[in-house]
Amino acid sequence: MNRLAVAIIALVVVAVIAGAAVFFFIVREDDSDEGVLVSAPLIGAPIVRADAVVVPIRSASIGMPRGGMVSDVLVRENDSVEEGQLLVRLDATDAEIALQRAENAVDSALADLDTLKIAIEKERELDDETRPGRLEQARQTLQDATERYLHLSGANRRPGASVSEEGAVLEAMYAEALARAELGVKQAEEALLMAMGVARTSDIAETTDSRAHVAARDARIAKTQLAVLDLQNALEDAQDFDKIVQDAEDAVIIATVLLSNAERDLEVTELEVEEAIRVAEEAYEDAEFQWQMVHNHYMGIELNAEELLMTPDALFDIWGVDLATLFNRRHAPIRNNNFVDNPDTRWSELKVFGMLYLHPFPSTHIVSCDGITIPRGMRCIEKDYEDAWNAFTVARESYLTTEIDSRTAVDAARNKVVSARNHLDDVERALEIAQSDRPLTSAASIQSELDAANASLNALLDFPDEAEVGQAMANLDVAKAALADLQPNAQEIALARQQMEDAELQVDKLEAGRDPLDEERREARIASVESRIMAAETALEAAHIGVADTELRAPFNGVVVGLSVDAGEEVSPRQFVMSLADTSEWELVTVDLDELSVVNLSEGDNVEVSFDALPELEMSGTISRVSRFGEEIKGSVTYAADIRLSGTDPRLRWGMTASIRK
Repeated sequence: MNRLAVAIIALVVVAVIAGAAVFFFIVREDDSDEGVLVSAPLIGAPIVRADAVVVPIRSASIGMPRGGMVSDVLVRENDSVEEGQLLVRLDATDAEIALQRAENAVDSALADLDTLKIAIEKERELDDETRPGRLEQARQTLQDATERYLHLSGANRRPGASVSEEGAVLEAMYAEALARAELGVKQAEEALLMAMGVARTSDIAETTDSRAHVAARDARIAKTQLAVLDLQNALEDAQDFDKIVQDAEDAVIIATVLLSNAERDLEVTELEVEEAIRVAEEAYEDAEFQWQMVHNHYMGIELNAEELLMTPDALFDIWGVDLATLFNRRHAPIRNNNFVDNPDTRWSELKVFGMLYLHPFPSTHIVSCDGITIPRGMRCIEKDYEDAWNAFTVARESYLTTEIDSRTAVDAARNKVVSARNHLDDVERALEIAQSDRPLTSAASIQSELDAANASLNALLDFPDEAEVGQAMANLDVAKAALADLQPNAQEIALARQQMEDAELQVDKLEAGRDPLDEERREARIASVESRIMAAETALEAAHIGVADTELRAPFNGVVVGLSVDAGEEVSPRQFVMSLADTSEWELVTVDLDELSVVNLSEGDNVEVSFDALPELEMSGTISRVSRFGEEIKGSVTYAADIRLSGTDPRLRWGMTASIRK
């Protein structure tokens, strides 16, 4: 080994030893040769020293509750103030205008409530005055509705019914009109049978004179109907063949579409499979690279194809390596200040040496992680090997599985294409067979003969004069309508009954006095105005708060420091205006306790305090708080602590520096 390499190694060793002294750590191995991290032993009692800053026992940065222009600043820097004392006042013109408007809104709503109550009282008086006249009118309406319901329901025509004089006259007029209407219907029915040339209809009875004429015409109609039936059967047979051919043609179209879809699905599947294999292969290659790199990183070993698929334990057995021994400082290949590299070993002693000595911090790598809480920045060698091997085996299995699944998916898509192509061949052969069996007489020719037979049949069936029959039917409808108008139906009776009950209800309501629904509506109107009053009063309270927010008052007794506003300036809500400090007592704050000092401090411990600006002043204090979490600053971890001073001194000032010791 050349002298330059020896010099470099010597410099690195010196740097490592110096770094270990700075961080107060050493590495100590137990009998099993596993690396552990321990603190260096301390000699003598622990001494804690730290710098601190003097701060008041209580302080606050305060601002205005709302924004606006400052009209008055009532204190100056270093003024002593009492809790609740007015410090700053904003221009309150807008807030006072809003307060006046809110007060006016409350007064207006109260006035509207008084006006509404007077109007509702007048409504009640008017209702009481007009109720007798409305009651008399309702009673007359009830009497008329009752007479109409008794007539329509037939109650006046029942045996033993007690009929009023008005009801008797109404019933007599109804009986005469009913007789005339029934006679008119009978005459119109006889005229319709004559015009139609039929013996009877569904609602008209037959006569003796019509039967012979109807029998002769029915015989001609029956013969023509038989001819129409034969032609219809022949047409159905021809149409069945046409449907078979059409179905075969449709099947060919569908099979063609299915084949196209299957071929497109095959193309998509092949593209998807190609992408899935590519992704799995990339993941496999990445995992293989990491598996190779972990050996190269720690031991400088390049795995061959056979070693690539062997577990870490199997490889270490083959190579004859024990990681706990290999990565043990006591076995480092340095003899007589010279680096020793054994060419007979599979691994590179230079790599192992670099892991042990050339890393920025001592003991950053350990072999086993079992039962050890790994500090920040430390790595476990065995875990890196296991993680890389597990990731490699998972990626390899995923790649192999993806290849198998991909082949299966492509084969399935190809089988669908073959099936679709075979199905298309089958339906094309079926179409050829259907077209060869088509009958000689076409459905169109049979349809033409059927149309002619139907025309003849319609001529036989449509022999009466349409105008005459239509007029006779219209006359019958008019006669039936006149009769129906005289015979009340259930709907008319129900309507009359409802009108009678409504009239009874109106009479009962007027006899009972004021309408409860009207009273509910009036109370609802009053409640609406009262709700508006409540909303106005809420707005008034908000306006009072707005006026109060134009003033800034001291939250506690203290001294004004850091005043940053003058009269005439515009401030925004919560903008910093001044700081207030309670200097009746002082405390110290330190944030530079290192990790070796903080473990020797506890809440309640007494410490000695000295001040840089007052070297003759010595005081004592009590630890009131020690932070649980450290903060890394420029490579070092520091902790904070608060110290409550046991006394005070008029010369102490906010921000003075001090030192503590224990």
